[in-house]
Amino acid sequence: MKSTPGHPATNASPSTAGTNQGAPRATGLLAPLEIDGALNGELFRAYVEQQLVKVLTAGDIVVLDNLRATRSPAYARRSRV
Repeated sequence: MKSTPGHPATNASPSTAGTNQGAPRATGLLAPLEIDGALNGELFRAYVEQQLVKVLTAGDIVVLDNLRATRSPAYARRSRV
């Protein structure tokens, strides 16, 4: 961005703050999720229960990062089954 002296710089493009989630596979992205804003624990749990579990098969590996929304003891217990 560039502004004239004495005037603040402004951005005319819309905000792109959002969350993208999915299950990448060699054949493509499964269970894609795109939301405006941040992902919280409630939204992540709904995503896992309603979309992600439908595309997982025996032997799949699920990697969760250190995002607060994904840090639930329930996910750790379920992943060891």
